Amino acid sequence: MVALVTMGFVKDAKAHIDVQGFNVYHKNRLIKPFWRLWNAAGSDGRGVIGVLEANFVEPAHDKQGFERTNVLSRLEARLVQMQKTYWSTYCHKIGYAPRRRPKKGEDR
Repeated sequence: MVALVTMGFVKDAKAHIDVQGFNVYHKNRLIKPFWRLWNAAGSDGRGVIGVLEANFVEPAHDKQGFERTNVLSRLEARLVQMQKTYWSTYCHKIGYAPRRRPKKGEDR
């Protein structure tokens, strides 16, 4: 299963507004607007939004969510990972302090 995910910052991200999440479409119908998967304790993830077409996931009968399946769980985990990576790579461009991961063997 392949899904093209487009990620970026919301237009007013430099104002540090608390909007984040993914707009998930199924057959060109918006099913989950600004689906927030990662709730970080601090400001991490703030302003990161993404768009994807998830035709491989079955929508619920009311078309306002998705059926809880293994495929959906794997999609959620992958989207969280993508959002964390995007945030740590580009957060300095909107005014947050750069995130740095310690290298292997480096003391904290």
